[in-house]
Amino acid sequence: MKTTNYLFLIFIAFLLSCFPKEVAPAFIDPSDRNALSKVIVFKGNTQSQTGTLPTATSPSTTITNNPSVSLTAGGSNVYIPIQYTGTTPVSTAYLQIVGASTYFKIPISGAGSSGLFYIPMSLPLSVKQGNFTIQLVLVGTNGNVLSKVINIAVVITLPKECGDGYVIGGSGIAQTEHKLSGKGGTVNISYNTFDEPDRIDIYLDGKWVAGTGSSIAPPPPLSTCGNPLGGFVPKLGQFNINTSTSNKIIQVYVSGCTGGYTAWNYKLTCP
Repeated sequence: MKTTNYLFLIFIAFLLSCFPKEVAPAFIDPSDRNALSKVIVFKGNTQSQTGTLPTATSPSTTITNNPSVSLTAGGSNVYIPIQYTGTTPVSTAYLQIVGASTYFKIPISGAGSSGLFYIPMSLPLSVKQGNFTIQLVLVGTNGNVLSKVINIAVVITLPKECGDGYVIGGSGIAQTEHKLSGKGGTVNISYNTFDEPDRIDIYLDGKWVAGTGSSIAPPPPLSTCGNPLGGFVPKLGQFNINTSTSNKIIQVYVSGCTGGYTAWNYKLTCP
């Protein structure tokens, strides 16, 4: 009898081993810079290179803005604006997460010796909330590093539930996603950009529906505080967005003006 029970237990164990085991999702702490480098996405024909970020021996190009961004893990692209001036056409940007053992080579098409371009960046939902710093240099068509290293501060947020709608920020570009969770009706977004002009753009499931300026597709424009472009406003205001139960996400892009001491906030209230 004991032998029969023993054989029966072995048989059950064998059957259980045939079923796939559930694997817990591997969440990535942004303090693990190498793990973060493996999952970060820069849109375009990006190449990864082992080693430290190359630097210029005699910089001839100046990056004139001080970019910073905030993005939602698992969300759409945030756009890193790079404004620069020089004498040699730019062909590539090299980026490295500070503390990582690899860096990225990102081709920049159509860039001249001076101008503005954007680097689209996204992170998967497996990345936890936190922050990190990216270092960047510009490389010319001659293959030489043209600029000094600049630091780009990055803040990672998680998708917000519909009732968790208060967001604050300052200079730079912030992208925040709010889950509607099947709630249809009117979503109210009240905002305050205070004394310095900032721009707000609202997207419902990827389609622009409201903003402080005219309809645009990302990336949002870059503007100085002292000479603001259209859509950059210093004021209190609000938007009312009609949603249905089939809508999934509201994305809010806020472009804080540069060269000043801007601050802004908004509150999203669900139906």
